[in-house]
Amino acid sequence: MTLLASLLMLTPFIVLCGYMHPDGDDLNYACKSLSGTLLENWKADYFHWNGRYASNFLVLQNPISFGDLMLYRLAPFVLICLTVLSIRWTIQSFFTQFAPLKTWLISILTTVMYLSTMPIISEGIYWYTGAFIYHASCLLCLIYGTWLGRFLTQRHVVSKRGDVLLLSMLVFLTCGFCEVTSLIVLWSHVFLLVVFYNRKNWRWFMPILMSGCLGFLLMVSAPGNAERAAYFSDNHDLMYSFWMSSLQTARFLLTWLANPVFVLSLLSLIFFHKSYQNKYTRALKIPIWQGLAILILIMFSCTFPAYWGTGILGQHRTLNVAYFFTIIWSVLMIISIMNTHQTKLGKIEKSPIKKWFFSLMLLSVIIAPNFRNAIFDWFSGDLAEFDDQMHQRMELIEACPKNCELEPITTRPKSIFLYDISDDPHNFVNEGWACFYGKNAVFLKK
Repeated sequence: MTLLASLLMLTPFIVLCGYMHPDGDDLNYACKSLSGTLLENWKADYFHWNGRYASNFLVLQNPISFGDLMLYRLAPFVLICLTVLSIRWTIQSFFTQFAPLKTWLISILTTVMYLSTMPIISEGIYWYTGAFIYHASCLLCLIYGTWLGRFLTQRHVVSKRGDVLLLSMLVFLTCGFCEVTSLIVLWSHVFLLVVFYNRKNWRWFMPILMSGCLGFLLMVSAPGNAERAAYFSDNHDLMYSFWMSSLQTARFLLTWLANPVFVLSLLSLIFFHKSYQNKYTRALKIPIWQGLAILILIMFSCTFPAYWGTGILGQHRTLNVAYFFTIIWSVLMIISIMNTHQTKLGKIEKSPIKKWFFSLMLLSVIIAPNFRNAIFDWFSGDLAEFDDQMHQRMELIEACPKNCELEPITTRPKSIFLYDISDDPHNFVNEGWACFYGKNAVFLKK
């Protein structure tokens, strides 16, 4: 019954996939794909726009460039399924005593909780370009971290040499997706090197570390970074970037720690700690000060690059990454705290709230902003109306001669709507539509 309930809770997020439409950079990248080869476009981006040497291959192959809207809508569904599967593999790897049905239940519930509370779901899941730069990098990090954890605990997926080779390739690939995950991978590896130095596996860890460092250097030293930064006049201010990043770090960490879904998720680790204890979880003992410092560092790593590179935190896609890693690290911290303070926290386990835990969790998810918006968009008819208006727009653009004057999109579902065109034909959204459909200009009626 609980597995069925968790699947039903995931359903609204699956339904949203069927109403997506390309927007913004989707159309700009699709236009590039139609006007040059993949390698030519990749080189142009790396040398003139950004250093994302891995994710650029994916965004330049946007499904809409093949003229297939259904394939475009399949992309977020695949990402949601991969999220469930990645979390399940992590659970299977470290909570080995769990039955298969239980691993599925926890994986689906964790995915639902993350989708329900992530800072900006429209750009994080339901926009191909943003999803395959940021969310895909999170999943790669989770897969890589799980595999590395198995390697460091002598449980090889292939063999010792095979794991080193494949992990080196995987960390290099992961570092090429986006700047913030590349930065997090770098300092986390330095931390691991300090922890595991002079232990049995540290020499085997060195090729993996070097591969990660190489990926980071390729990302940050790309010539395109400087050209992109030139578009922003108030960037590269160290003190301002540090100050604003610190404020945003405090703001979002406090916001998330006050989130009912987040709090109940962490409480579940206290209520049910006996069910997940084994030799792997018992070995986890992180000093609280060290855990909090890393939590702050995660958040800071996801805000500082934006302020340094552009002078603003113009979008919250990097905060989706921060939230993803905050969840993972918070779980590790709670497990560690239970290992060292089990006697003191034992009373919480006997709290009467435990009897109503699943009901409280269900209620907290239902009232979470993203879940609530998904339900409203679906049952209010906004998704269907938005879909109709977008199809009408595409037909009008295809039919117009060269300069297309259009009406605005009036129905804008909060779950999936990104941008509308403006009355400025030189706006990047307008230019994307014009380029993809081969028009001189696309703009709104004044």
